[in-house]
Amino acid sequence: MWNSLWPSQMFSTEKKKEGGSGIRSTLIWTGVGAGVAVALPHVALSAAGFTAKGIAAESTAAAMMKASAIAYGGGVPAGGLIATLQSLGATAGFSYVAAGVGGATGYLIDKFSKDKRS
Repeated sequence: MWNSLWPSQMFSTEKKKEGGSGIRSTLIWTGVGAGVAVALPHVALSAAGFTAKGIAAESTAAAMMKASAIAYGGGVPAGGLIATLQSLGATAGFSYVAAGVGGATGYLIDKFSKDKRS
């Protein structure tokens, strides 16, 4: 068990079994996970209408803003859901966190897929 924690074995590029590829597949899956986690929320928010130029007319975001303004008597509250989504859509401000989470997810996908192949 402890042998698997030695750095010389953790970073080995040798194929351990017929289907394994060592650190290379781990880096690929980590990169894919980080890339998807950064790009996907920004694409989804833009598609909903939360763009860098503001809320797009006749979009889902515009309908949400209208409902929020009606519910709060004509204004959209600062720090509320609509304001937060607009901020994220304009700046993609959570990219570093998303990259870390996505990278970790990609690593886990690689690790568990290797365990099942063994």
